[in-house]
Amino acid sequence: TAHSEFLLQHMIDTGKVPNVVVLEMNTLTSNIEDTVQVSFFNDYSRTWQPETLQRIAGYYAPDQLLAPLFPLIHQHENWQKPYILNNNIDPLLERQQIIEKEIAQNEGYQNEGFRAYSYLISKEAYQKAITQPYDFSPTDINMRALEQILELSETYGFKVVLVHAPYPAGFATDYSLVKPELEQLDVPVYFLNETHSHAFTALDFLDKTHTNAHGAITTSLLLSEILAVQTER
Repeated sequence: TAHSEFLLQHMIDTGKVPNVVVLEMNTLTSNIEDTVQVSFFNDYSRTWQPETLQRIAGYYAPDQLLAPLFPLIHQHENWQKPYILNNNIDPLLERQQIIEKEIAQNEGYQNEGFRAYSYLISKEAYQKAITQPYDFSPTDINMRALEQILELSETYGFKVVLVHAPYPAGFATDYSLVKPELEQLDVPVYFLNETHSHAFTALDFLDKTHTNAHGAITTSLLLSEILAVQTER
């Protein structure tokens, strides 16, 4: 969520104000140390702009600022691993051949977009997953970032909708502890495992935490209905 807030602010700064922001709530549980230092600053030219420095400082204590300001530091250990370096300098042609092979086999990513997996979770894995709760524990820093996103929505007049995508382990997960906190924010919240549980079966999932191609279509249709309702209000 902290990453999303930062990128949203960048988008607004360039004059692109959205009508609706759909935020996947799994990001509320992510560790900022794992995500921010790797992908927070894809547009590195912005990192040292004054307003960017101010926002970075808002997420880190002074003694933690070195890695975010110099993202390559986060990868220092990888510099000593030749196989990682080789994987990043593979000839483009070889990389392209791998991608084309995956596309031909109807699996994985394609270079101009996303190609959803068609695999199905096994019956055994599905039955096991729906009895094993997922630990949904939002971090303080991500909740603070969510509040900042909501402040941006009030300032610029766009809506925010919180959605938690469906996944087998979610059917056994107890969200009751976090719901009161989210309800205080006065924002639409959809835990699809609960609000639309009737729409999903084992055929919609790839593994215990992801949908497959069929589930992606089902979820997309549900999101279109949710957005239609929310934009009418």
